[in-house]
Amino acid sequence: MSFNFHIEGNQELKALLEQGITKPAEKSVLNISSLIRNEAKKNLQASVYSRKVPWKRTGDLKRSVTSTKLNNLAYQVEVGKYYGIFIEKGTKAHTIYPKSGRFLRWTSGGVKRFARKVNHPGTLAYPFFAPAIEKATNQAQSIIQKNIQDFLNKPN
Repeated sequence: MSFNFHIEGNQELKALLEQGITKPAEKSVLNISSLIRNEAKKNLQASVYSRKVPWKRTGDLKRSVTSTKLNNLAYQVEVGKYYGIFIEKGTKAHTIYPKSGRFLRWTSGGVKRFARKVNHPGTLAYPFFAPAIEKATNQAQSIIQKNIQDFLNKPN
């Protein structure tokens, strides 16, 4: 699961890029992608939610949130576990059938249970990635402005 975002409107940064000066933009993209990654991981902490969370057992989902440099001006922040989207968006009620054989089998309270199908009630959404992007979007212009100022004020 990954999202793409595009930042527009900073004329000062655009002017620097047109002059071939990319350092402020590169640092801004790195800072913004790191913010998204760190916020998503922070949002996966159980203390963020008032109800019991389904992913705390192993921490695999939290560890799977990574950012990868694609080029100097592009990073990809993604959730490496397939079930991340189910945590983010929740699931609707659905019926589970056996993949092979005629019965589903599971253990509950030390007792083996069997059924031909199970009506799953669905799961609640625990948004962790979209709020991280929203926070980064809200802070993007200030991050860009800070990196431009740091670059312009830096002695040669």
